[in-house]
Amino acid sequence: MVNITRIINKGLSAMHLRTLGRWSLHANQPRTDYRLLQRLDNVDVTSIDRKVWLPPKEASSFSLVQVGKKSDSNFIKEVMTYFDKDGKIIERLFRQDGINTKQRLYSYGDRSREIITRDFVHPKVAKGYTISNALRNLGGSWRKKISELQIIEEYPNLAKSIDPKYEGKNPIRLFTKKVEYANADDIDSVRKYRFTHSHINLGVQNPSEKKVISGTIYKNGNKIELNDVQKTDNLDLNLDDKFLKYRFVDPRSDEGIKLISDYYIKQKGLEPLSIRVFPSSGSIKESDTLGYFCNGEICYSKRLQKMGSKESIDTAAHEVEHAYQHAQIGRIGKGNTRYETEAEHLLPEIKDDEIKEAVKYSIARDVYPRTNKVWSNPLYRDNYLEVKAREAGEKATEEYCADDNNFRFFDAFYK
Repeated sequence: MVNITRIINKGLSAMHLRTLGRWSLHANQPRTDYRLLQRLDNVDVTSIDRKVWLPPKEASSFSLVQVGKKSDSNFIKEVMTYFDKDGKIIERLFRQDGINTKQRLYSYGDRSREIITRDFVHPKVAKGYTISNALRNLGGSWRKKISELQIIEEYPNLAKSIDPKYEGKNPIRLFTKKVEYANADDIDSVRKYRFTHSHINLGVQNPSEKKVISGTIYKNGNKIELNDVQKTDNLDLNLDDKFLKYRFVDPRSDEGIKLISDYYIKQKGLEPLSIRVFPSSGSIKESDTLGYFCNGEICYSKRLQKMGSKESIDTAAHEVEHAYQHAQIGRIGKGNTRYETEAEHLLPEIKDDEIKEAVKYSIARDVYPRTNKVWSNPLYRDNYLEVKAREAGEKATEEYCADDNNFRFFDAFYK
């Protein structure tokens, strides 16, 4: 397993100084105007001044870099970096003149890390009043600006092909997903995405060989649009793919599973029924249940977030198919639940060629097992409602995976 922390944190102290040097630097203020005031490395967090700094609970040690200006004795910029007990960065906090300006939060997976960058929003202070920097920092809030997912894959079987100067190191490949959020209060309304597949690094490739696609997601309620899509010429993707905007958002995420559910709800003509969708539902306890539909509600297991994207597509189409089945039961006047009864009144009159199938749904509902809903139980597995819902899920998955290039490119970010 590749050590992502070792690779990405190399040259950390130098990066501190480069970042401070670039930070808010104006053309008429040369880099030489900056001077190092203080630098602390690998200091135990118990020694920190908690009246000035508020370390995260997981912090074990910290580093601090302070830079001033030769031309302004009152000017000071600071970068405080917190590390956990294993030496991994968990937070980096930027301040100017004692006031928060930017924060980066780091989280780690087996072969990945995610960095969330947030901008500081100052608290509102009544005109004529002043507050201390400490109160300003405590009273302000953070607005997410950028999230970046970094995934590293290692290829030990290609070690013989690596440039001799990198002997002893396994070739690696980096995948990055970067999302930039709008400055508006509703940061989810507009987001710029950029997905990058770097080449397998053998020490000889040109950086321009990386494959990139970018685009902007515009969201309004449960509707999204993808615009401004651009890709590199070496990336063979179908931009007319109807699932492309859902691949950008990630169908496994809470937002993604809701959006893809709404897509299938619309396809089935169920929008008037106002079906409620609950991702990561705490009501799902069974280890073999990824989702269920009940009386106008669809609930999904949090386990979907750790699975491939096609499992989310399968599950969403399956559960929406159940919603459709019970709506059809209601439309033939056989409703037992509020949802089924509402379907009879809110949806158009059922078509003649749909009645026979709806009767089958009604019969299957009446014998549907209330307990032991597991694959090994034939009363559940072979129930007509389940048979047809599985068919719907399989068809949706087949459509989602039909464009193999699109599926494999984005699936690299869903592992």
